[in-house]
Amino acid sequence: MKLDLANFKLSQLKPHLKQQIIPYEQAKFKALVDGGLELKVTREWLKGICETANATATTRNPEQINLPENKPKMNEVFVDAMLSLLSSSVAVIGEKCPETLRLDESRIVKMQNELQAIAIVASLLMLMKTTFVELRRNMTELKKMRDILLLLLQDPSTTISHLQVQLLDSVKTVKGSVTSEEEKLLNTMVDKTLSFKDTVYIMVQRRIIGVIRSYVLTGKFKPEILPRQGLDLVANELAQLADKFILLVEHNRQVHAPWYDEIINEFIQ
Repeated sequence: MKLDLANFKLSQLKPHLKQQIIPYEQAKFKALVDGGLELKVTREWLKGICETANATATTRNPEQINLPENKPKMNEVFVDAMLSLLSSSVAVIGEKCPETLRLDESRIVKMQNELQAIAIVASLLMLMKTTFVELRRNMTELKKMRDILLLLLQDPSTTISHLQVQLLDSVKTVKGSVTSEEEKLLNTMVDKTLSFKDTVYIMVQRRIIGVIRSYVLTGKFKPEILPRQGLDLVANELAQLADKFILLVEHNRQVHAPWYDEIINEFIQ
């Protein structure tokens, strides 16, 4: 009962704390900017996203009808900018990190790693189900495979061969035996997926980003769409990542809104 009461009091305090933290962080950042901090990385980052948004808007409006609804939306531009960091295959650290996100650098990198792990696992499971028919009907083994892969990907000492051996063992469990050609194919699938250049991996990551984008913009996570996108087996991990990401996006946007608005307005056409 005491724990419940403590949690209740904490939940009641959070909105009040947020009201205090945002102006405080905004004032601290303003002092840095006034003191000479240049937002070079932030400007280049947002400029690139704005240029893409402008090009997309032009394609959708070939007659160039000048109406507000035909122009890129500032909120969507910012969300897409944040998603570009999340989905980057390069760690967002040091000079690669926008000045407005330097305090959240470690959180972003952690989420980048989580996204990559989810995309790798979803891609491998999709490929395994396509290649080995026996796995499609064995949900228990697929879930076991998912859990082990996620665990292995959290370990910095894990190598590609570790993943290959684990997947091979899983296939043998349901299939009984594996030919040398099948083993070679499996090893190739793992190699290609972990290069981050494989078409299946790129497609899966794009779908994951689409799900997170929809969640951030609408406030609704839609698990019902995941099965047809091949993401149902990583639904929990995806939802957890989306929850953490949306908190980062909302807080960072509120703190740095004056600078983001100025830069985005400058580059949006």
